[in-house]
Amino acid sequence: MSEQIYSDPEIAFNEVRSAERIVEMLRGEGAAVTAPAWGLPTAFVADTGSARPCLALFSEYDALPLVGHACGHNLIAAWSVVSFLALQDVSDILGIRVRLIGSPAEESGAGKQLIMDQGGLNDVDWAAMVHPAPQDVLLPNVLAMSRFYARYLGVEAHAAAFPWRGRNAADAATVAETAIGLLRQQMHPSDRVHTARRTSESAVNVIPDRAAIECMVRSTDDGALESLKTRVLDCFQAGATATGTELHAEPAAPDYAAMQHDLSLAALFRHAGREAEIDFLESEPLEAAGSGLVTISTDMGNISRRVPSIHPMIGIPTNSVNHQAAFADACAGPEARAWIRRTAIATVLFAGRLTPREQT
Repeated sequence: MSEQIYSDPEIAFNEVRSAERIVEMLRGEGAAVTAPAWGLPTAFVADTGSARPCLALFSEYDALPLVGHACGHNLIAAWSVVSFLALQDVSDILGIRVRLIGSPAEESGAGKQLIMDQGGLNDVDWAAMVHPAPQDVLLPNVLAMSRFYARYLGVEAHAAAFPWRGRNAADAATVAETAIGLLRQQMHPSDRVHTARRTSESAVNVIPDRAAIECMVRSTDDGALESLKTRVLDCFQAGATATGTELHAEPAAPDYAAMQHDLSLAALFRHAGREAEIDFLESEPLEAAGSGLVTISTDMGNISRRVPSIHPMIGIPTNSVNHQAAFADACAGPEARAWIRRTAIATVLFAGRLTPREQT
């Protein structure tokens, strides 16, 4: 299933075949699955066990444009299924209930927040996600993130005969990108700003009257994020002011919250990981939560604001890093299958430690 999803990447909210493959496998193993769920066509949910304390595992399966599963979500999908099916046999013995939530659009859409808005976590006590990475990191640095579009509206004109009659929207975007580049000199080291032009089909001899930039802003917490976002929007307004164009900014998705790692759960997963040959660095102390070697943003941060949560990164042998095409290549084949196995083993052992009852 993992390699089928890897070979057939689908981007946010369009993961139709990926979700179908996961649901089909779950049902084939006797799981009761609701699909679609929470009003999202590519979301699903499955529950097992009858006890009250509930552990939610999140499945992700959306890919990135152009580079496919360069973040390894095909492995996350497989990990979640293997872990859920293993726990399906022992959840009542362990005294817990397990919920598998298929959450679309982690890369660009905040599917988990949309699920939470529809009550998907109303009876959940703990939540867990794992993620492939170049190394093992128990407490990754998960920043708050906001994503929006900045669109400029100018006036078209013949670029040679009447250039003074035009208002160049592409120039407005250039001014904004330059201002953001200069702003980076005064940004906090943990802050991040990324931009990507959304292409125009304007002819070269027509002054472009439209331009669009997608922007992603990240910072350490919600307050710092709002402050940085205000400064970045000022840069976009500078582009409009300099060129006489109009700026229209609009959110592209719900904001992602900074992760609040639950240290008690993280300690349990560290011990479980050792038994599965996942060696988190002892130099990564629990009291330094969020200062890990990997910096990301994820809608799992939103989940952590609602229930105690963890999001460890599990290493896969590769010289590449997430969001490179070579990392996607590392997420298929024997090493990838070994990653699924040891990560699922760690998760099942972790689940067995969630209650104080004697377990076997």
